[in-house]
Amino acid sequence: MSARLLTCLVGLTALASGCTEAGSPMPSTSTTAPATTREYGAPGVHEPIAPGRFRKDPCAVLTPEQSGGLGWEPEGTAHKLESNDPYCDWDNEKTLETFVFGWLASNSGGLDDTYRVFKNDTGYFEPVVIEGYPGVFHFSEDLRPRGHCNLVVGIRDELTFHVDGDGDGPEVCDTVREMAVLAITTMKAG
Repeated sequence: MSARLLTCLVGLTALASGCTEAGSPMPSTSTTAPATTREYGAPGVHEPIAPGRFRKDPCAVLTPEQSGGLGWEPEGTAHKLESNDPYCDWDNEKTLETFVFGWLASNSGGLDDTYRVFKNDTGYFEPVVIEGYPGVFHFSEDLRPRGHCNLVVGIRDELTFHVDGDGDGPEVCDTVREMAVLAITTMKAG
C-alpha cells in the first residue's frame, strides 16, 4: 500500500469518526469558539440559538430565581419593546448596581459588525467564549476599574446580544459574564 493511499485512508477514517450516522455530526462538548472567522475577524457561531420569544421579551432571559440569585429585583424593566433592539435592566437597590441585557438585531452582521466598528477601541477589546459562543468585552474607554463593563455575545452569525453592568469596581465584569451565561442557558431551554 502506498504512503499516499495510507494517508488518504487515515484522513477519511478521521473524517468518518466525526459522525454517528452518515451525515450526522457528533454532538460537541467543546466550550471553545469555532475556528471559522468572518470578514472582519469575528469567530463564527457553531451552534446557533433561535431566540424565539426572547426577542420581544428581553426580560425573560433571566428567570426571577436567576435575577434574585444575583441579588437583583426578580423582574427586570423592559425598554423599547417595539424596536428591533429591545432591552431590559435589573437593579440592585442595596448596591446601586444596574445590569442590562439587550438585543443588537440592527447589526445584521452580528458579532462581525462589533469587530468591524470596535476592534480598534482605545479602551479595551477582549475576545472571549461564553458557553461555547463567541463574544467580546469592549468599550471606547476602559472604565472597568470604576465599575462599568460591556460584553457582546453572538448567538447566531447575524444576531448578538449585549450585557452591560454599572456597579462598584472591576468585579462587575464577572457578574456581566455570569448574566450572559444565564441568558444563554435560559434561551437554549426555550
